[in-house]
Amino acid sequence: MQTELTQHLSIQPQRCLNSRSADEFCRRCVDICPEKAIAIAADGLRFDASQCHECALCVIHCPTGAYRHTAFSPGELLASLAGIECVNLHCQFSGSGQSQENSFLIPCHGLLTDRLMAGMQAAGVNSLHLYGLDRCETCPSRVGARHLAASMENAAPALAAHFPRIEKISAAGAGESAVQKPDTSESAVGRRGFLGQMAKGAAYVAISTLPGTLQADDGRHVAPGQQGLMEKHLPDWQQLAADLHAKGISESSWLYQLEAHDTCDACNICSHACPTGSLCIEESGQVRSLLHKPAACVGCGLCISLCPQQALQFCQSDPELIRNNGTITLIEYGQGFCDACGAAFVDPESGTNLCPSCEKERAIQDQWLNM
Repeated sequence: MQTELTQHLSIQPQRCLNSRSADEFCRRCVDICPEKAIAIAADGLRFDASQCHECALCVIHCPTGAYRHTAFSPGELLASLAGIECVNLHCQFSGSGQSQENSFLIPCHGLLTDRLMAGMQAAGVNSLHLYGLDRCETCPSRVGARHLAASMENAAPALAAHFPRIEKISAAGAGESAVQKPDTSESAVGRRGFLGQMAKGAAYVAISTLPGTLQADDGRHVAPGQQGLMEKHLPDWQQLAADLHAKGISESSWLYQLEAHDTCDACNICSHACPTGSLCIEESGQVRSLLHKPAACVGCGLCISLCPQQALQFCQSDPELIRNNGTITLIEYGQGFCDACGAAFVDPESGTNLCPSCEKERAIQDQWLNM
């Protein structure tokens, strides 16, 4: 089930981590929204379309890929850029030259995370010309340059070596542009100080003249999805991280791996709620196993929060296992089958071959009969 929020932005509520937990678990979209258009209420997500400028920051910061922007998909963008050495990249408010050769439009330059830039370089992009960074102070969202700077400054040096060279293009006059190259005293991608002082007072391109002008009503309410609540979905960002890791390009914050203590009883709560299918229960004859695929783990921590035995925790990841998309067995138990209901259950100890539910029901019946 997909709920339209604005002309380009939509959400699939059943993918939201908060729809899988009894408590408010995740606030990433709320915290990242520069216009505070998103709020979490007791009965679901509340969205004020009149405040949204479709920057799509919620799309890249949602760990489960619940948000979708029709004009921005990491996979589709990288496929379009493949083999193009020099790319002209415009934000939606750059207001110049989007018809020139090898030009592409994204909602906001703040979407250029470290893994997306590494993905561009892996696709063959050696140079990025960014249009509109000098307009960030007058853009409604005002966060593109800051998020881009943070992505580059926080990137590990080894990872930054896999970024394209970035040049900021600012409007010097009607029909003209001036190239401002990054400070070569820093790294090739212009890490600290690359952006410098953003130009003040640049002409603002009215949002009403742009594709994607907001027409939605204010205060739109998104109710939690009921159909397919526990569907599994691997977000584009995690697939990109796995693909880059397979090519020898990686950063530790992209990848996660779990381990289980022997207190785990393979109850299936974690695997049922896992949004990506990184955890699953496998039953084979007399054996029940909890399996984990680290390449599909987005590090949301929902499984750790929900585990009634507090048996799960993150551990150091195995790069080779992730590179090969491997699966590990976290816990394994023998299982029996209930004589009363036929359900499989772990470690029958009562000697009656009854599952815990039927065993409890029999105990209650015996208590009544003995009264």
